[in-house]
Amino acid sequence: MSADSGVFALVNGLRDPRDPRGRQYPLGSVLLIALCAIACRFDSFRAMGQWAAVAPPATLERLGLRRCGAFALVKAPSADTIRRVVNAVLPGGLEQLLRVFQDKASVVAVDGKCLRGSRDAAGQAVMVLGAMLQDGTLVAQQKVADKGSEITGFAALLAALELEDAVVVADALHTQREHARVLVEEFSAHYAFPVKRNQMELWKACRKVPWERVRATFRSTARAHGRIDTRVVPQLELVGAWAAGP
Repeated sequence: MSADSGVFALVNGLRDPRDPRGRQYPLGSVLLIALCAIACRFDSFRAMGQWAAVAPPATLERLGLRRCGAFALVKAPSADTIRRVVNAVLPGGLEQLLRVFQDKASVVAVDGKCLRGSRDAAGQAVMVLGAMLQDGTLVAQQKVADKGSEITGFAALLAALELEDAVVVADALHTQREHARVLVEEFSAHYAFPVKRNQMELWKACRKVPWERVRATFRSTARAHGRIDTRVVPQLELVGAWAAGP
């Protein structure tokens, strides 16, 4: 693998936030080890360290590590080193790497999750906000401080994706005027946001829509989590007084 081409060049193009005096491993090498371990379903930092420890020396060399010492051995980064490096990379850095190879999206789902295996001694876990395609491909992800920070991270998460004419779906937390404005005016995208009673004025406005005159345009049934879910999505063309809206 050439350090001047492909994925290796992309990860080495990321800003390294570490102090130059303490760098033992190249940033790109550590990130590539983490990505390779995740691809092999080693999805915790401890497991990533285990993957690196048993990886063949030739594989580690291809990922940018060098042989050193009297016995010319390839020393792999530990789990703690991988954790520190990955957590130190600025939000959005790795996402740029993942987005480079993505085609134009048609439907993107945005949701926040607690990162499995990230809980520290104080019981605090890492929260991430991610964007996923219909086929389950994660195309963007960034760390957020907490559940409420998902709102402020929404636009930044989607900024590098090609969203023209795409439909962005999210939970009720993201039913925000600013989110709708950014998607339509800046990204030329569409959105499908649920409305709940915590936004009472919007809820009342939706209740006034003549739903009895709306025909179902999409219906799906799926079995999951021990139950059968049936979803019906109606489509209403807003004209005249309805288009004015609240």
